[in-house]
Formats: sequence, structure tokens, C-alpha cells
Amino acid sequence: MKKKVIDKKTPKLVTEEQFKTELGYLERVLKVEIKFSTLTVRQEMDSNLRDLKNFLLTTFDPLLKELEDRRQDRELGASQTSAIRDQVEDHEKRIAKLEHSRP
Repeated sequence: MKKKVIDKKTPKLVTEEQFKTELGYLERVLKVEIKFSTLTVRQEMDSNLRDLKNFLLTTFDPLLKELEDRRQDRELGASQTSAIRDQVEDHEKRIAKLEHSRP
């Protein structure tokens, strides 16, 4: 038997059926690759968003605590200031009464 020597420059011809079969295979492979890539990107985005959320919450928690503490301090300060004003007014009234009652 004689071996046929195929010139590398000579294009290999395929039938329409072979072409369709190969094209269908490539289509399935590409669909799987796209699904996998999409899933990978989605997982990476979920992970990145989770990390960002944790970072933001960790960063904002102390700030929010500080704001809450300051709000409570202002409320307490306002309450104490009001109480002191009331005492001062009461003392002023009493002093004025004492000064008028002295001969």
C-alpha cells in the first residue's frame, strides 16, 4: 500500500455534515464556557460586595456610635442646663424676696 503524502499547504476539505457537527460542538463548548465565566464573575462580584459591605459597616459602626454618644451628651447637657437655669431663677427670686423683706 502506498502512503499518501499530504502537503501541509493543501487545505483539508470537510463535508457540510462534518462542518455542522463541529460547529454544534463548538457552540456547546462556548455556551458552557460563557455560563462558567458568568458564574465566576457573579461569585467574584458577590464576594467583593460582601467584603465592601463588611468594610463599610466596620468603618461606620464606630462613627455611628460616636454620633449617638454625642447626641446623648447634647440631650443630657440641655437637660442639665435647663435644670440649672431653673435653680438660678429660683435663687434669684428668693434673693430678691429676702432683699425686699429686710428693713
